[in-house]
Amino acid sequence: MEETQRNEVRLFRAFDVPASAQAMWPLVADSSRLGRAMGLDPMKFQNTRTASGRVQHRATSTFLGKEVHWDEHPAQWVEGQQYAILRVFQDGPIEETFHTVSVTPTGENTCRVAFDWRGRFKSTPVRMLFNSVMGGRWASAWEKQFTAMARFATGQAREVDQDVAYPVRQEVVVAAMPMRTALQKRVPEHVVDALVGHLASRPDEELMRIRPYVLASKLGLTRMGALKTCLYATRAGLLSMRWDLLCPHCQGPKDTADTLGDVKGVGACDSCGIQFDAQFDRNVEVTFAPSTAVRKVEVQQFCFGGPLLTPHIRVQQELHAGETRVVQAGLGPGRYRVRAQGVPGTAMLDLEDGALPGSQAQVSVKVDPAGVTVEPHTVRAQTVRFSLVNETLETTPVMVETSQWVDTAATAATVTSLMEFRDLFSSELLAPGQGLQVGQVTLMFTDLKGSTRMYEQIGDVKAFTLVRDHFKLLEDVIRETDGGIVKTIGDAVMAVFDNPRRALAAAVRIQERAKDLKPVDGHPTVIKIGIHTGPCIAVQQNDKIDYFGNMVNVAARTQNESVGWDIVLTQAMLQDPDTAALAANIPSEPLVTELKGIAGPVTLKRLWPVGKPPQS
Repeated sequence: MEETQRNEVRLFRAFDVPASAQAMWPLVADSSRLGRAMGLDPMKFQNTRTASGRVQHRATSTFLGKEVHWDEHPAQWVEGQQYAILRVFQDGPIEETFHTVSVTPTGENTCRVAFDWRGRFKSTPVRMLFNSVMGGRWASAWEKQFTAMARFATGQAREVDQDVAYPVRQEVVVAAMPMRTALQKRVPEHVVDALVGHLASRPDEELMRIRPYVLASKLGLTRMGALKTCLYATRAGLLSMRWDLLCPHCQGPKDTADTLGDVKGVGACDSCGIQFDAQFDRNVEVTFAPSTAVRKVEVQQFCFGGPLLTPHIRVQQELHAGETRVVQAGLGPGRYRVRAQGVPGTAMLDLEDGALPGSQAQVSVKVDPAGVTVEPHTVRAQTVRFSLVNETLETTPVMVETSQWVDTAATAATVTSLMEFRDLFSSELLAPGQGLQVGQVTLMFTDLKGSTRMYEQIGDVKAFTLVRDHFKLLEDVIRETDGGIVKTIGDAVMAVFDNPRRALAAAVRIQERAKDLKPVDGHPTVIKIGIHTGPCIAVQQNDKIDYFGNMVNVAARTQNESVGWDIVLTQAMLQDPDTAALAANIPSEPLVTELKGIAGPVTLKRLWPVGKPPQS
């Protein structure tokens, strides 16, 4: 413990730990968990605005037995290296605190973790009381935490805060028993055991917002398998389902709805100071929690923001008016977005692949009232040295973030495309008259060729048998390939998939199985298929989730160009690399035609997954 001028106190500790910096960073970056582990009292946060409209985070907690209030400045960090938090108090015995946590590699599997805390007190007696009560306690607590993290990072402990697994709460297991019976009809018993064990043993903060793609590895399932398990568990009463509207900047949930119909078309993020539209395939996410009949969970906050809460933000720095700061960050290849709070617009930075080991690039970031500028826009280097300049008149947070969404969200577009969702939650509809944007969805239209003539030639009973078997084939394959049937129109089907490759894989399987079906009185099952992908609007129509827009029209008219046994794809489908790779292995031919209602000629591709029929 070091005492400085004006009743200032500094507590600095550095520990060499037998774990790599890469393994330690996500543990030390969990600032909320560390606050709890250090014995801090829970905190409550609310957002206010300055006179100029900037967002300010006001916090309330207790310290040394008294309620205190402070302004929580945005956390500052460089991913993998260091984060820092500044707190300026309005009342209580403290004027200001500032602490940093850093991780520095010292070897391939060793690193140094340091904690540096500085506080300024309002009086000497309070400073002395803090020294006597908290000084030594905090030092030993930090050493204990870092040691425990290292043990967990190297596989010597089951949990980050203890060597053994968390105990199973038997009251939760007992409460879940009635739901198990229903769930085991849909889900293997060992998966049910794993899910109930997860709900009975994990801390509240892990269960308040269960993301199925994150849960997948814990249950030993694929991501889609975990999502379907959560849907079945909700129907059985084990879980509750919610819809979160995510901010496109910080990617945090800003509004939560119990039903899809309650999701608002427009959201707002006080933390980022923006308004935004709901997008079905991007920022409307389904999450789960234990049902209250099984376990009541309550999450307490111990930090407002930190690197682990917004992992897509790689660098975040708060600059005073007129300040210039240099930070160095290791960023992988890809596209990054640079923005500043309270300043319009963003700037892009592209990091090209193929950087030489140890290479470094200089990048200038200037923030002024008109926006953010980055120079140069494209670099090739392993490390970027940012020169950040704040030319505004206010303290401003500046962020460098990947432009891609973190791939852990099960979006509404994906969930509502599943047959399981449409079967189990048919009452989950959008609000009447509301349409939500879908940046990309894939639609398949099918039709049974020659069905009208077939009824005339072989009679209603035999024709109906063929039509029924054809619908069963379509439903089975679409379900197997994680798609959903939107509606049937006569003998035609409209199906939805959350990505183009799944749709093409389903179409290939449909044609393969259709060819194997036994003809009825000489009539084979000949199916016409057309697929298109692109943006549209999700709407409620005839008590179902449906899709509307030009993209839907193109998909339907693409099916009209099918002759049977084939699959007709638009060029938009082939722009997806995985879909193009799958299509490349299937005999094909180009098709240039005009689609009704679409201006100009359109280039399509006709695939023959089971070969051309003799009459072609």
